[in-house]
Amino acid sequence: MYIAVTAGNRGRVPRAYHSPNKVIQICVFFHDHMPAHVHAIADSEMARITLECPGVDPIIEYATDGISPRELRWLKDEVASHRDKFLMEWSKIHGDPCQDETE
Repeated sequence: MYIAVTAGNRGRVPRAYHSPNKVIQICVFFHDHMPAHVHAIADSEMARITLECPGVDPIIEYATDGISPRELRWLKDEVASHRDKFLMEWSKIHGDPCQDETE
């Protein structure tokens, strides 16, 4: 397995998961909406995982059929273990998702 973190200039900040059969990129898109989330993309397959704020497990909002249960577990674990990085990138682009809007 090979994991790389790069700052994308095509509208996303990716991490990549390489399995023998596919590469899954985990991305924060520049033009996106709340709640804070990342997209996992592999060819024509996609999943969306909410980042939530620290202390709350990431939630897989949806996933296409081509992403296996094993890959979904890996995605959820990967997003949880790198949540701070993803939230930092989300905040740079969209503002702090954990800040109370009533303040």
